[in-house]
Amino acid sequence: MGGYVYILASKKGGTIDISVTADLSQRVFDHKDRINKKSFTSTYGAVRLAWYELYRGMGW
Repeated sequence: MGGYVYILASKKGGTIDISVTADLSQRVFDHKDRINKKSFTSTYGAVRLAWYELYRGMGW
């Protein structure tokens, strides 16, 4: 099974967050919905998907 490496951005030239997940669409939805109010992405508004790449051998 694979996983995604992705980058979220707050705005052009703003804050970015780099992370990994097995379910990209759910993870982006969770960030945009600000499920965890104290998270880095919620605090800095980094909720725009700027880049992602699928890796098939992440071992999940």
